[in-house]
Amino acid sequence: MRVSARGYRAWTSRPACQRQRTDLKVLTHIREHFALSNGSYGRPRMTMELREAGLDV
Repeated sequence: MRVSARGYRAWTSRPACQRQRTDLKVLTHIREHFALSNGSYGRPRMTMELREAGLDV
């Protein structure tokens, strides 16, 4: 990929951006609600649950 070792190390040491942190937060909620529903929640109900939790999805 023609990336220098120094550039790669700099990239890996950067903190996660705001978008990544938000995505991980939403993913955590999705996994939690999916497990609590015994895998029965689909997209419409999951979206409703996430919005009730105050997440913008």
